[in-house]
Amino acid sequence: MNFSLVQSRGRVSTAALKSAFTHLRDLHILAVFFHRDAGG
Repeated sequence: MNFSLVQSRGRVSTAALKSAFTHLRDLHILAVFFHRDAGG
């Protein structure tokens, strides 16, 4: 088994999860702002 390949795969998945969470957080912030604007 190639451990370096597993390590790189783990790093990639972790980076992908971090970026996904960041995007979700940004979308949540935008949704809150839009909701506030719509509510007046």
